[in-house]
Amino acid sequence: MIREIPEAEFHQRIERIQKMLVEKDYDAYLVHSNEADHASVRYLSDHWPIFETAGVIIPKEGDPILLIGPEAEPFAIQRSKIKKFVNYLLIENRLSLIIRISKYQILKKYLMKYQEEKELSV
Repeated sequence: MIREIPEAEFHQRIERIQKMLVEKDYDAYLVHSNEADHASVRYLSDHWPIFETAGVIIPKEGDPILLIGPEAEPFAIQRSKIKKFVNYLLIENRLSLIIRISKYQILKKYLMKYQEEKELSV
């Protein structure tokens, strides 16, 4: 006989983590799993990453987000207790762009400071 964990249990797990986030003044909690080590994501969402890695972001306030790859979407829709999910490839592409912009801004700031120091020394 297969027994399922009640959906309320998953909500309680999320709420306990959010309470800890408030107590420690953290913004969010992130867990990661893959097909070989699925426990963290499955514990919080009941989603078992079969083909790709997966993650769960739990913000201090609001709904948690399941991070999945594109192949996992049908399984997440069917199984996950976390109904809000995002394709992590989209996030990865955006983060990559943000990192490139940030590196450019840091480099630009450094070059401007170097130019100013060079002009002062002349």
